Amino acid sequence: MVDFDKYRRFGAYHWKLVETMPDYRQRVATVCGYIRPGMRCLDLGCGDGTYIYYVAQHGGRVTGVDGDADGIRCAGEELRRRDVPGFRLVHATFRNLGEHLRGEEGRFDFVYSMDCIEHLVDPAELLDVVERFTARRGTFLIGTPLFLGPELVSEYHVKEYTREELDALLDARFRKLGDHLLDAPVPGQKQLVPRFYCYHGRRRVPWWRFWGR
Repeated sequence: MVDFDKYRRFGAYHWKLVETMPDYRQRVATVCGYIRPGMRCLDLGCGDGTYIYYVAQHGGRVTGVDGDADGIRCAGEELRRRDVPGFRLVHATFRNLGEHLRGEEGRFDFVYSMDCIEHLVDPAELLDVVERFTARRGTFLIGTPLFLGPELVSEYHVKEYTREELDALLDARFRKLGDHLLDAPVPGQKQLVPRFYCYHGRRRVPWWRFWGR
């Protein structure tokens, strides 16, 4: 298990990335492109809350979830400092999230998880949560940097996926609606390359049950 101590070491560093790195702003903009005013949104692996801020700016009502207490602390501090309305933060693992969101199964219009699945020992825990909490008419977005070679891009990553691997993993459980391939840096190189992959999908719901949420 990787010791995820990034927020303890670096603080709310994603806020700096969105201000200084065009590729990171592109990821945030991609998520925000799905937001409509009043949407109930679930941010899985919310970290220091950067996405929550921008999604809220587009009218989303966001619940952010993270298993790292330092990340949740950073998110709370940054979001309250900016007077972000209507957000909620939940310190929980994906495995025990149901204990914290009782009665909210199938209630979120849009679920997103960016830069998260590559940190997980068991990605099924994330996919279980997506399946459980996305509304019948809702959609989700999962984004991750693609596999480049035998050495991991980050010491904090457990597994990096090829596009084919991620498609196979998600297609087995969900219906794909589309995807995005965004620019991202490569360690040791100056130029950006299209290697950040976002999978947009929805739950597989029998057509006769699709009339409800």
